[in-house]
Amino acid sequence: MAGAIRIAYFVALLALSCSRSPPDRAHASPSTQGSAAVAASAASSAPSNSKCLPAQACLAWQGCVRIVPGAGGAWTVVQSERADLKGQLASYSPKNVCSDGTSCPAAVMDPAFLQCPPHTIPPVVLRPNFECVELGGRCRSKMLPPPPEPPPPPPSGSAQIKEREAALRGCYPKAATGTVVLTWTVAKDGAVGRIEVVPMQPGARDAKAEACLRAVVEKIAFLPEHAAAYQYRLRL
Repeated sequence: MAGAIRIAYFVALLALSCSRSPPDRAHASPSTQGSAAVAASAASSAPSNSKCLPAQACLAWQGCVRIVPGAGGAWTVVQSERADLKGQLASYSPKNVCSDGTSCPAAVMDPAFLQCPPHTIPPVVLRPNFECVELGGRCRSKMLPPPPEPPPPPPSGSAQIKEREAALRGCYPKAATGTVVLTWTVAKDGAVGRIEVVPMQPGARDAKAEACLRAVVEKIAFLPEHAAAYQYRLRL
């Protein structure tokens, strides 16, 4: 009987000890979780009146900054990819333009610690090769894809006739020798004017061959920018 009483006593002590154990600290209360989320949101949110823009100093791009308006129309840098620009005053105009006339909104600064090189002629300032985007409450630069390559210029009138040299030679027998001079004009609409064919050897005119030469030249699709007078020496 005494053993049974001891066992019951120890079971009661064990139950009492478990009921007094501290709560699991890994599970925070809903109110604690809510406060942490609000704090994180406040830390990552940007001021509603701020602007995320490329920074320009010494007529060069200096990454991205966030500016907020201040007294007297001035703006202050509150975020910057360059640490030394934070806190600097800036001017902002949505009508700022680059050297090529395109729109280039920017936060323009003149910090005292930057020694701008002297320029007799102001350098050409083109649009930056990056854009400024919001990323996790920060103003960050994002590289833009390179511009497409410009199309190759159209071949000149001389190049076009050079490409058809084989066809021009084909107007004469393979055994023919000498030099033939072709002269023609191209109008502003690309039309081919009168074509003159003069053989360098007197008495060597060939009416059939000359008609063939004219037909080859007339079939060339000259462009308006090819408007000029041309002379081509065809060596047989």
